[in-house]
Amino acid sequence: MSVLRIVGIGQLGHLIPGTIANTSEGGLVILVHKLPGSITRRGLVCRASTNIPLSWEISQASERSMLGVIYEDDENPDLTWIVISGIAQVLLQDGTAAAPGNWVKTSDSQPGHANATTVTPPDGTMPKISERLRELGYCLESKTAGIDVLCSCLVSAH
Repeated sequence: MSVLRIVGIGQLGHLIPGTIANTSEGGLVILVHKLPGSITRRGLVCRASTNIPLSWEISQASERSMLGVIYEDDENPDLTWIVISGIAQVLLQDGTAAAPGNWVKTSDSQPGHANATTVTPPDGTMPKISERLRELGYCLESKTAGIDVLCSCLVSAH
């Protein structure tokens, strides 16, 4: 990982959960615990764990509480970098395309993935507000529909 600045280094220079950094792509990442058995795959959308402090789990379909996006495939058994803001590669829902400026939300059907097919986000009535809570950000590039497609997006997870 290309890191421009790291804040929160532990004793003797060891990285500790809660450490933040900037990526060379323009993202802000935070280092969090990986739950035992978790799959760390670049672009997966994740949420904060409801069981262990400073840890993550893969987001559910139609998730409304995103933490961010996994920054890179990682073999570290204990820690993971999560993009919480800025530019990130996001794993698109299988079979969906993307275009610059499209609104990105959590997938309707595929846990850990995002959907970038909607041109504008919904607003107005309560069902549409509920849909708006699934927002992850906006597309920065075009992608053809496929399987396991990564797309550059501006992430503004909440």
